[in-house]
Amino acid sequence: MPYNISLSEEGAVTIATIRGTIIGPDDRETIQGRFQELLEEGRTSLLLDLGQVTFVDSGGIGGLIAISNL
Repeated sequence: MPYNISLSEEGAVTIATIRGTIIGPDDRETIQGRFQELLEEGRTSLLLDLGQVTFVDSGGIGGLIAISNL
């Protein structure tokens, strides 16, 4: 099952919930791009909810780590 991202707000915090699987460089680039967009919109308090991710390969892990450096 591919992943999807849903956003919700809790006060000043934007919660990004990812569901499904994160595999390969395409998913990684798309997720990083989405988080870059959120930052450019001024959303600087971000919480990443991975509770419903069922699988992440090494490329996906690299992408998630890269998000912390944006």
